[in-house]
Amino acid sequence: MRTLRVHFLAALLSLAAAAPLSARPITEEPRNRELDRGKFTISVHEQVVGAESFGIEARADSINCLARSYRTQRTEKGDEQIEKFVALSFGRMDWGLRFYQSEETFRGQTYVRGVVMDPSDTAFTVFKEAKDGAGAANRLAAAPGRTFVLDSGLYTLFDLMCVYLGEQKFTSRPLNILTFGEPDTVIEAIVTDRGLETIRWASRAVSARKLEFSQGGTSFSAWADPTGRMLRLAHAPSGLLVERVPEPKPGATKKPAAATPKPSAPAPKPGG
Repeated sequence: MRTLRVHFLAALLSLAAAAPLSARPITEEPRNRELDRGKFTISVHEQVVGAESFGIEARADSINCLARSYRTQRTEKGDEQIEKFVALSFGRMDWGLRFYQSEETFRGQTYVRGVVMDPSDTAFTVFKEAKDGAGAANRLAAAPGRTFVLDSGLYTLFDLMCVYLGEQKFTSRPLNILTFGEPDTVIEAIVTDRGLETIRWASRAVSARKLEFSQGGTSFSAWADPTGRMLRLAHAPSGLLVERVPEPKPGATKKPAAATPKPSAPAPKPGG
């Protein structure tokens, strides 16, 4: 299992090796096309608690995604930082999940969660381990259709679903989502298209498609541009607000970075 995991991760990391996430040029080559790239700020009750940078590319027969987040969380020891990295790959033609791996570092310890999936198989493997330590794996039955993943503190995973749904027309539709927990579970969420809504983003009014992701009593609202890129994600009960940072206008002078505000509450944990 470790050999297979390292092989897939190395292939995905080669995506980042060519250039940093923030500086990769958009290519118009049909076999190598950028689907989305950017940065989100993460706020809870109007206090910034973190940020997440990401890139999504269609490359050969795959759709590959890399993301890294930093956020502070209030604990019994005060405000502490959590760093999280994720790499995942889908089939380009059918958006079938092939591989997923996240690494969360907290208090100097790194914990790994991952998925290896073969579209031709009726089951897939979920693995968890302490980095360079012991781990475990189990097999779950594969649900019909595409499967996405939700992992605590990684909001690019919602952006991936928005990009996938970008040009699809529907009123509501099911979506398979794997959540990590005890036990790991594939749930059926319902996505509802709430139509176009004018929101204030990047200091201007923009028309965005509102998508509601719901399962049981939990609901997240996302607003996406015409290409499916997520501009905003909100979870009203917890005060969570994730917003895309606008790209600087050509020729604009870059402002000095502001000091990091102090967090007031931890971000919620979609997907456990």
